[in-house]
Amino acid sequence: MHVVPRLQEEYETFLIRYGEDKLYEFLLKSGSLAKAHFEHPELMMIDQSLGFFSLFRKTGNQNYFTIGRVLRRVSHKIYRENKKAGLTPVNNKFLNLV
Repeated sequence: MHVVPRLQEEYETFLIRYGEDKLYEFLLKSGSLAKAHFEHPELMMIDQSLGFFSLFRKTGNQNYFTIGRVLRRVSHKIYRENKKAGLTPVNNKFLNLV
């Protein structure tokens, strides 16, 4: 997975300045707004999270792990909202209640 350097810098700066909770809120709003431009923004965000986890393994920078974890939480939240509204099919990348 690859992370766009601009996003890497932007997300890390946001995390350092405002903290994990505000990053979650920011990404949740961004993901919700992205629904207008992308059919499945949750897939894009889960791929970004994998990219940040990969960066963490390469660099050891704990901020990248935190960003990856937050992106994963946001993508699962958006997926659950879309699934509840009937806007997205079941996808095995996400947690599903049995």
